[in-house]
Amino acid sequence: RRRSVRQRLGSDVQVLIGVGGLLALLAVAVGLAVILIVSFEDDATDVANRHVLYAAAVHEAALSAKGIANDQRGFLLSGNPEYLGEIRTRTAEARSGFTLAATYAVDEPHREAVRESRDGFERWLRALNGDIAAYRRGEREEAVDASLGSTRQLRKTYEQSLADAYALGVRSIESATDSLSSSASRSVTALLTYLAFALVL
Repeated sequence: RRRSVRQRLGSDVQVLIGVGGLLALLAVAVGLAVILIVSFEDDATDVANRHVLYAAAVHEAALSAKGIANDQRGFLLSGNPEYLGEIRTRTAEARSGFTLAATYAVDEPHREAVRESRDGFERWLRALNGDIAAYRRGEREEAVDASLGSTRQLRKTYEQSLADAYALGVRSIESATDSLSSSASRSVTALLTYLAFALVL
């Protein structure tokens, strides 16, 4: 009878050890899952705060610059000074967009793209202001001709650089998303492998 009691106690202890070990393994698995989720959240935040906001800032700068071009045409056609106020407002908005894009740039290629776009925009803006000054001096035909010639070419140049900067931002978003997806797949595979190992144990 005493041997039977000892055998039962031994079996009970073995069961408790087995169940406790399994619970410990599952607790580790839950901990790993939490760590992975937090890591993914950090990566997603980085994508949102840098790549997406970079592309959005470049896009906003492009929209403001396009509005300036429309206001320039309106002024040269009508001479309405209200267009000049719009140009000043949109110029400040475009420069703010460039500043934000440079802040969110993740590496040197992104920063270089912003610098090239901003420099091209400023060159075009100086030419545009020269056309407006010529128009106000009475040289209206010359101002219109310049706006359709050399000034227009400067605008096309900076618009292309802005398009390139925006495309770079979009590619960065796609690359970061692919990287995050790959990391998630690897982490899920590792977690499932660990769980299978725990069950075998």
